Amino acid sequence: MNCYTEIAKNIPEFLSLAAAVRKDRLPCGATGLSHIHKAHMISSLCMSLERRALVITPDEAEATKLCADMQGFGIRAFVFPARDFSFRTDEIASREYEHKRLKILGKMLGGDYDAVVLSAEAALQFTVPPAMLMNNSFSVAVGEDCDTAELITTLLRCGYVRSEQVDGPGQFASRGGILDFFPPDAEHPYRIEFWGDSVDSIATFDGESQRRLESVDEVEITPAREVLITDEALCALIEAHASSIRARGSALKNLNSDIDRLRGGVRLNSADKYMPLIYPDPASIFSYAADCMLFVCESFWGARQDKFLRSAQQRDDKRGFSATGYSVKALTVTPCSLTKC
Repeated sequence: MNCYTEIAKNIPEFLSLAAAVRKDRLPCGATGLSHIHKAHMISSLCMSLERRALVITPDEAEATKLCADMQGFGIRAFVFPARDFSFRTDEIASREYEHKRLKILGKMLGGDYDAVVLSAEAALQFTVPPAMLMNNSFSVAVGEDCDTAELITTLLRCGYVRSEQVDGPGQFASRGGILDFFPPDAEHPYRIEFWGDSVDSIATFDGESQRRLESVDEVEITPAREVLITDEALCALIEAHASSIRARGSALKNLNSDIDRLRGGVRLNSADKYMPLIYPDPASIFSYAADCMLFVCESFWGARQDKFLRSAQQRDDKRGFSATGYSVKALTVTPCSLTKC
């Protein structure tokens, strides 16, 4: 607890809010707060009640600004960004925001945060279920036996991409008895050196100079994608889906094209469109925030969601996703379902 929280305790309205949360007299609201006052109230409630917070804002710019102000009040606040889904086979999309999301989800699983701030768009998007993220995270320690081929297979299953040299998150490279990889939640890539099948050393290194930075005894390897499935399993799911919906025309052509690519050993850049198949019980950020206080800044649901669904990019994506026999709504939470969270 800091001086800002002590100041808040002298404000009658803050005490009323704290009492309402403590006694579960919710929902409740506060009006007339400026931007900085919102940050002060939320941060002080987190500290005084020793509770974590999930804060939804109208857009990402507002979320970034609010998060920075909350950090200034002394709490560990992070922005959970929205991301673009890849629906087209030939589409090349950056995984930067997906890696940032996975980093925050990992912190939420480990309880290493005080508040997560996100836009309405990010709140509506489905993501990897907590159990799947946890089951696909593992550690490697110095001195333990580890089969290199099996470790590479695991990295591929977790969404890592093989490259000649690791220069960004989500990549790995193998040569001789050395395996380099860059977890999304790490500041620097890691290098594992093997002596036979035994882990001889683990260290971080500089991606540009390739120089060794710091030795560690153990490293935690987390998934690099939100869609976690092997190519063989995905191929089987698509085949079953094509049969179940009796696809025809362009939909059948697109499904068969993806099946042929997977059988040929080509990874799909557009695996996002099969998320409803891969995760029958989809998860969202709310699946990671069961013990959080939920704050919603401003009244924006109708206007913001309509604007999002009407955008040219969304209409374009809708056409691409519908080719698999699903609706774009299958990838998003509805405002009505949020009231049940």
